[in-house]
Amino acid sequence: GETGTGKTELAREFFRRAQERYKDLIVAIGECTPQGICFPYLPFSEIMALLLGAVEGKPKEKLISPENQKRLRGFAAKAAEIAIEFSPEVIAAFNVPLGLIMKLLTATGRKKLQARLESWRRAEAPQRMNGEFFRERISGRFINLLSHLAAQTPLVLLLDDLQWADTHSIGLLSYLGRRLNGHRVLVIGIFRPHDVAAGREGERHPLEQVYNELRRYGCHTLNLDLSEAVEEEREEIWRFVDEYIDANYGGLDGGFKRLIAERTEGNALFVVELVRDIEERGWIEQDGAGWRQVRPIELEELPDKIEAVIDERLGRLPDEFRHILAAASVEGEEFTAQVVARVQGMAEDEMVDILADELGRRHQLVVEAGQYELPNIVLDLFRFRHTLFRERLYERLTKAQRRMLHAQVGEALEALYGEESHRIALSLVRHFHKGRDYEGVTRHVLTAARGFAAGHAMEATEAICRLGREALAKLPTSEENLRLRVDLDLQLAKALDFLGHYDDGLELLIETQSIAEQLDDEERIARAYHWLGTMHWRRGENDEAIGIWRKQLALAEELEDRAEIANVCNSLGLAYDGKGE
Repeated sequence: GETGTGKTELAREFFRRAQERYKDLIVAIGECTPQGICFPYLPFSEIMALLLGAVEGKPKEKLISPENQKRLRGFAAKAAEIAIEFSPEVIAAFNVPLGLIMKLLTATGRKKLQARLESWRRAEAPQRMNGEFFRERISGRFINLLSHLAAQTPLVLLLDDLQWADTHSIGLLSYLGRRLNGHRVLVIGIFRPHDVAAGREGERHPLEQVYNELRRYGCHTLNLDLSEAVEEEREEIWRFVDEYIDANYGGLDGGFKRLIAERTEGNALFVVELVRDIEERGWIEQDGAGWRQVRPIELEELPDKIEAVIDERLGRLPDEFRHILAAASVEGEEFTAQVVARVQGMAEDEMVDILADELGRRHQLVVEAGQYELPNIVLDLFRFRHTLFRERLYERLTKAQRRMLHAQVGEALEALYGEESHRIALSLVRHFHKGRDYEGVTRHVLTAARGFAAGHAMEATEAICRLGREALAKLPTSEENLRLRVDLDLQLAKALDFLGHYDDGLELLIETQSIAEQLDDEERIARAYHWLGTMHWRRGENDEAIGIWRKQLALAEELEDRAEIANVCNSLGLAYDGKGE
């Protein structure tokens, strides 16, 4: 369904009723993001983290209810035991922090499982993702994990905003739809068909094919588009509008209700926002007997689309509030009060009051989303009550305004997180990149790249490294920037090797070797030799690989680095074996 049709709220009501009926049912939600470069399997990562008990600080919308939060906590230890027993690769592939699981195992006294997980991490994790069959393997392991989890308790998994899903997640959804029959697992996916029909990067959206496939396999679909509703469905629309107005604006007559129903065609968000718009215009008022219409409604002044209603509401806000919301929209659907305060030059307590009272309780535009603790500060999080509010605010900004606000948001986040900035390296890179603050990008891009590489998210590693190289190209040449260029190239080489792009890797590393030698940096020269030799070896050019690796060996012997000598000898053995020697 399109924006505002009530997709997510319908799912939540289903969860509420299902959990009333099934006392052991657990619900876990994963959201997709429109932010571009991200870890693969992002919504599944969020789902796994919830199943493993990561409920602290989560907004109540994601936890569904206090009862579901209680069930997630109660199931977490068993979920960790099953994950370690049957599918530790899934934990790694989904980038679930091992520290989260270790903390859970420590709290529940499961020392043997701790030792087993640590042993797996040391012995098997480095090889866990090699090979082109990786996605198929992870999909199979995830099915295995879900089957064992569902044997303990029934599960409902919600994937929200699938129009923004990464290709890995869409592929896994397809696999689940074809292989999950017979297990006590229900997977619900929500998306906007208009965004899917528009395609992605000039090509067909990957979700479109998967959606059609799943329908052929018998998966159930529900379209909430009411614009072509038949008469019976229109009666349901009238009933919904009638009941909503009676519950929230009791006293208004049938003519008013019919006008709202016809104007909105039953779009839930449109109904709520249109009636609130009419209230703010002063066309209806509340007295001791309830609500009443005090002046005729001017149809030509009444917005005919939900976007127009939201624009009208935002347009009537004081300038100060609009500026606050505009800055918040740049940080994202979820944003930080302290960040917005710094961007707007306001006191933090004043900003929290405005967000909670004026923009929250009074105008119903934002809601509190919990807190995030850093060593020296507690950050107050809010989120837009509906994603469309954030989208409309962001779309209203000019290119210049977006650029300046992204840079300011990046600076505020960087200042607040301080030495903990590594936690949000990707967000900082994103904001500084959109803010054209290329020095800001270079301060955090290597940390972001290493984070992706550590999680074996190699497509993302490649993308973030290339973004960093573009930023460096905008800056003056310096030794510091050249060292960063080499470090980014070496991370990029690792990604290209994993992805099988050996020709690109070879071309890259010839230049990288030259820069490292120009810097006279022996450590970086050695690493460049390693990857340059690897690219030659991958291409079957064993003699070239041997020549490069012998240079690396000579350097390692000069530095008396025994570990490096052993590694190079191993590489040379592979090359000589490739020659049949």
